[in-house]
Amino acid sequence: MATNFTGNWKLVESENLEAYLKAMDNDTGKTAMTGTPRCEIQQDGDNFRIKIIALKTTEINFKVGEEFEGELQQGKVKYKTKMATNFTGNWKLVESENLEAYLKAMDNNTVKTTMARTPRCEIQQDGDNFRIKIIALKTTEINFKVGEEFEGELQQGKVKITPSWNDNKLRFDIDSPKGKQIQEREILADGRLRVVLGAPDGTKCTRILARE
Repeated sequence: MATNFTGNWKLVESENLEAYLKAMDNDTGKTAMTGTPRCEIQQDGDNFRIKIIALKTTEINFKVGEEFEGELQQGKVKYKTKMATNFTGNWKLVESENLEAYLKAMDNNTVKTTMARTPRCEIQQDGDNFRIKIIALKTTEINFKVGEEFEGELQQGKVKITPSWNDNKLRFDIDSPKGKQIQEREILADGRLRVVLGAPDGTKCTRILARE
């Protein structure tokens, strides 16, 4: 599951505070931050409520990815929040690495026939909720929420999948009749999608997809 910040938090340690307060040059901010503030956070997916309880209590409500106005200790400001990795899009295969060895390790005719072609992938993401559709010789679709185990169908048949976040990577731990497999998806700096497929014996294949 993606990082969940929900909780009541208290300050236990500070680093370089004096230099920061000097740089801010704001009496209200200095007075508030030299105390021991508390913080209350409520998170529901990409929606947040953050309450800072100090000399001056402030509260902000926002959705990640949307600009908003809020109040900090120094007064009203405009915020820009950055959305976590978003995989939404239509993707086409442009590059493969170590495919032949991976297919040999999988030893499944359906997988071999399907992956030897050039599959397309449609992904819809809403926070931790995903729909992934693979369009190839055999079209498969899975719907899931990160952090919740589910049964789905991949090219080799029905399997149990446990999805999780590994930093900004979407990871699948797959329990299949062939044994334990893994899949990892991540968006590269150039905007392309890298998919790493791991066979039960540890053989890995890397596939690079670009948005259509």
